[in-house]
Amino acid sequence: TPFDAPIPAGEALLDYEVELAFVALAPFDISQAPKEAGLILCNDVTDRAKLMRNIDASDVTSGKGFTTGKSAPGFLPVGNLFVIPRDVRAFAAAVELRLWRGGELKQSARQSEAIWDFDELVRQSAARQDVRWDFEGREVGLPIRDGIVPARTAILAGTPDGTVFQGVDKSSMALGAWDWIAGGWDRTLVSHVVERQIAKERDALRYLQPGEHVVISVDRMGEIDSLIVE
Repeated sequence: TPFDAPIPAGEALLDYEVELAFVALAPFDISQAPKEAGLILCNDVTDRAKLMRNIDASDVTSGKGFTTGKSAPGFLPVGNLFVIPRDVRAFAAAVELRLWRGGELKQSARQSEAIWDFDELVRQSAARQDVRWDFEGREVGLPIRDGIVPARTAILAGTPDGTVFQGVDKSSMALGAWDWIAGGWDRTLVSHVVERQIAKERDALRYLQPGEHVVISVDRMGEIDSLIVE
């Protein structure tokens, strides 16, 4: 039975990302990935407008902007099965992630095709455990304290190609640069480019709209059926 998980659109440029999450079964030392972990399916939903407006374009690995774009209520539906494999690495590598938008297959790839596996995700997290960034006026960072990752922490493993967002296009870059050159010096050049891209996308209606369905399905991992609501 698919898990019903509505996603609110509001004013967002709402994008989808089918992902597999590794879940810590017990606290573990970030210096080494645990031998065992749980797995759950999720849709890493993003408001691309908020992300683009808040990202640090000079350092996209800083974390800034991603928290803002991904932290609205209902933005991370998970389900519908929580799986604890005997061999979590072998099981995860074999699964195929699939996402449909309105019945059309948009994302499909095996987890083994991911650039980083579970062990590398933990290593990269360890390297960034002291990084801090601003989220709505307060400082945040990864949930690692004194080198320990708490139990039930979900580590998302990335998404296949096929999301709505494919980068900022050249026309938005050109028009944004013109806005800045023509006297818009009260804002940065990057800000002008971003606003041009957002305006273009709102007119094009390419992002998820109320009434649409997004379905995620992975063999032996379950299914998430999300209706986009106002």
